[in-house]
Amino acid sequence: MNNYYWIVSAIVNYVLGIVFVIPGGFLYIFILYLLEETVGWVIDPTLEPDFLLGALFLATITGLFYFPILILINVFIYKRLLAKKYLYYLFVVFFLALGVFSYLYYKLYLF
Repeated sequence: MNNYYWIVSAIVNYVLGIVFVIPGGFLYIFILYLLEETVGWVIDPTLEPDFLLGALFLATITGLFYFPILILINVFIYKRLLAKKYLYYLFVVFFLALGVFSYLYYKLYLF
């Protein structure tokens, strides 16, 4: 039964890594707009001038849904596994990063 939790944890964290691109993308857009508004740099001339508040709103809403799901699922699985904490953290970070990088590779190089 212990091996099933490792497999479920790997799959869930991989999928959550793919989903992380959405709030991470909104946060990236928000930071670009914030730098452009506060410092006055022209980072991207195609940015809409009044989208800063919208990007902040979208980043906040998606983060409010995403991060509690990520934390609660991993705490639930961690308690069932009875593994060492650092080993499980490395496992989670690896599969989250694998999900993010595989999604970005899919979007950048295959399309």
